[in-house]
Amino acid sequence: SAHGFDRDLQERIRDKYDPALEQKAMDWVAALTGSPAPKVLGHDGAALFNYLKSGVLLCKMLNHISPGVIPTSKIAENPKNMLEERGNIDQYLIGCKRLSIPSQDTFILSDLHSAKSIPAVLQNIYAVGRQAQVIPGFNGPILGVKYNVSIEEQQRRLRVKQEEKIKRMERQRAVSDQQLARRTELEKDKRVELIRDMEESDKRKLTRQLSRGSISKATFKKMSAKSAQRFSLLKDSDTELVTNSDIKYGMDIDLHNKRKQNYCFQKEEQAMDWIEAVTKEEINDFYEDLKTGVVLCRLINCIYPNIVRKIGLKDLPLMHRDNIQMYISACARIKVRETFNVSDLYEKKDLSAVVGNIFALGEKAAFAPKYKGPSLRLNGEIAPYNRLQARRSTSTPLKPLKTKPPPAWEPDASTDQCRKCENKFSLTFRRHHCRNCGKIFCSNCSSHQTPLPEYGLNAPARVCDDCFCSVNGSAPPADQGKGCIIC
Repeated sequence: SAHGFDRDLQERIRDKYDPALEQKAMDWVAALTGSPAPKVLGHDGAALFNYLKSGVLLCKMLNHISPGVIPTSKIAENPKNMLEERGNIDQYLIGCKRLSIPSQDTFILSDLHSAKSIPAVLQNIYAVGRQAQVIPGFNGPILGVKYNVSIEEQQRRLRVKQEEKIKRMERQRAVSDQQLARRTELEKDKRVELIRDMEESDKRKLTRQLSRGSISKATFKKMSAKSAQRFSLLKDSDTELVTNSDIKYGMDIDLHNKRKQNYCFQKEEQAMDWIEAVTKEEINDFYEDLKTGVVLCRLINCIYPNIVRKIGLKDLPLMHRDNIQMYISACARIKVRETFNVSDLYEKKDLSAVVGNIFALGEKAAFAPKYKGPSLRLNGEIAPYNRLQARRSTSTPLKPLKTKPPPAWEPDASTDQCRKCENKFSLTFRRHHCRNCGKIFCSNCSSHQTPLPEYGLNAPARVCDDCFCSVNGSAPPADQGKGCIIC
């Protein structure tokens, strides 16, 4: 027996089932076939099922309406097993199709033989009774409403529908072909752009190594020739370079082109020079060397010691993203005025924002209390340590970050309502814990997120409104709660 939703569905179908219509349908079949119909006793369609499940009466009914529509040789008059009964029902369904019974008014074999949907069978019998009124030569009893649309007209309407469907599919195919052609064109253009960017990046990398003295002129020429040959072969090859995220449409293309046009490689070089001066590590490619987040974390640790306590060194995308997020959270702690998102660096969505952040950090470094290295000015000049300037700093010393255990969560059973708005929880209105105070709130009163470094949560975590204000010293923005990382 069915349970839950299936049981409710069966009960609704049974309540809507009309025994009077069932009795009329069986009486009509009896009038055509000469086999007496039983009386209907309930709403479950059992009488119709037992009366027609062998399929013999259905086949006789169709042959009475249109003689020969089902060959008598294919009808098992006295079915001895289930296979013969099912064969009769199959023949009846084929006959319905020959009489142009609409597909929405037919049923499948199990609807009758397994009693899966007796209402569908009843609907089919009324559709046959309607169609019988326009079949030439039939003068028998009528079932259902009067119907005068001839079979020729029905077939004409069906052809019109099929032609409209074909035309609609052709239009959709034409649109799809246009989209595919546009996609192919964009992929080709993007591939050319990517190869050109890779080639220019490789040239800048070799030029940087040459200017630093890491390689000799002879090595530079040799490596430049190899690079040119490699990219020449890459242009003529079928190597896949373009991913789905690289393809952009409409305004995204204009935004991408505008960002690329306004990108300043000179500032990128100046930022790399300053990072090398601070960390003493060679930076040859801005994106490739910074995307793991390791260099960024070491950079900010050189300026503010131990502000990032643990740096992930494994070559895993998730760990790279965590490193970048820890660097961004550290910049927020020291109030660097320009910031960026993880995807701006890791997915190369906006490298200009990353360069701007490094310049802002370089300017901030001049006032770091314990830092005695060079700073980066807005004009790109690397300024040496100035003791007088550092002494005039208004910045307070930043203590090394010490993590402590997060507060214990309030048990779910301790309250059935939000601690702030006092609305009661339900199956859809669920409870959430604030990661800062551990109390229970609804989603509306805890929709904001902020890093909690004191608890070791460098990624944004869910907090209540009051804790957000106390941690950040300001009211939360209206749309800040979307897309929290720890929920």
